[in-house]
Amino acid sequence: MRSYYKQQYVFGQVPFELKDLDTTTPSKSYFGSAEGGVANLSATTDDSTHTMPIDLKAEKQAHVQKIRVEIRILEALAGSGASAKIRLEHCKSSSGVPVVANVKDLIVIPIATADAIVPSSQPWMEFTMPSNCAENVVASIVLDDKTKPFTGGKILIQMNPNI
Repeated sequence: MRSYYKQQYVFGQVPFELKDLDTTTPSKSYFGSAEGGVANLSATTDDSTHTMPIDLKAEKQAHVQKIRVEIRILEALAGSGASAKIRLEHCKSSSGVPVVANVKDLIVIPIATADAIVPSSQPWMEFTMPSNCAENVVASIVLDDKTKPFTGGKILIQMNPNI
């Protein structure tokens, strides 16, 4: 992954521990302009409990570039039967503000301890975002079954422009 001045393109600049996924509801942990996984998606707030979608079509952002997404497994997934879904979602803007109530799935990627995904310095998965997505994109992850949580595992989801 490239590391340079275009840091606004990076989803979660810090690794996310899968054992931190919500086991109560379970509800989504979001990645966006706030670092790491946070609990809520907001159209206007970007703090330790909220994340804002990244506006791919804003000035000086990725409106003319293709976007490369990389998912890295930094630590082996652990847990008895644990599974989750990584979701890349998008939403439109209204008056320049993301309409987070209208978030739609773009790409859904299942992960599970049964898949025996191993940690590696190379991306586990990498792809280019569809060019016809709405301007605001966010990544989230949600546990499939609250009775089967992850006891270990660390992932990093990054997004950068192809050059």
